[in-house]
Amino acid sequence: MRARYSAYVLNKPDYIYHTWHEETRPDLQALRLIRNEKYIGLKILKTDLGREDDEIGTVTFVATYEEQNAPKELKEISSFKRLNKKWVYYKGEILAGC
Repeated sequence: MRARYSAYVLNKPDYIYHTWHEETRPDLQALRLIRNEKYIGLKILKTDLGREDDEIGTVTFVATYEEQNAPKELKEISSFKRLNKKWVYYKGEILAGC
């Protein structure tokens, strides 16, 4: 989760693409579009499963960012799956109020 967040901060679309499950990931070209967000913080609120013996896991987080100089917040429950012994992002559920 933190590595993917860092990839958003550093605008590393290839890393984001390769850590996204092939069933749900967008086209690489779409990820390469210039983003207007400036990410400024990540707070992990909760984790479920995702341990060594698990095949799935979730992370609930809040990411703070600026878009057109306005502060914004994204609160999401991200689902991850183990694929070839590595964790990859599967999907996210954006939580209300953000």
